[in-house]
Amino acid sequence: MESRIKQLLEKYWSGGTTRSEEKEIKDLFSSSESDHAMSKSERSYFSAMNQSGSMKSTKSFTHPGKSQRQTWLSVAASILIGLTVGIWVLTDARNQRDFIEDDPQKAYEMTRKALMMMSTNLNQGAEYSASIKKINVVQDLISDKKEN
Repeated sequence: MESRIKQLLEKYWSGGTTRSEEKEIKDLFSSSESDHAMSKSERSYFSAMNQSGSMKSTKSFTHPGKSQRQTWLSVAASILIGLTVGIWVLTDARNQRDFIEDDPQKAYEMTRKALMMMSTNLNQGAEYSASIKKINVVQDLISDKKEN
């Protein structure tokens, strides 16, 4: 009997007992045979469990350092985001300095080149959409013949 109690207690402390085994431990505790098989700390633990009427704790376990760890992770993430945004802003400002021109004639030429590039790209898009319009006209003709 003593080996069964020790076996159940080992299983209980490792977290592998079923409800029926926990009930068996509770029943063994209430009998006087268990006194010599359990240590003093186990007896006081099971005594408290027996008085509360439950072998399982109703409170959920929260790690004591969890909130502190979350705080530090939040601070580290904020610093990382701040550094990333700062580097991005400085790089963007440095790139914009390349387009600053004090001479009005040179500024005009740069603007004219940029607008010509945009115009060329828009014209290419207009040519492409013109060919799509032709396809749509053909599809409309085909669908009209199918309906008739």
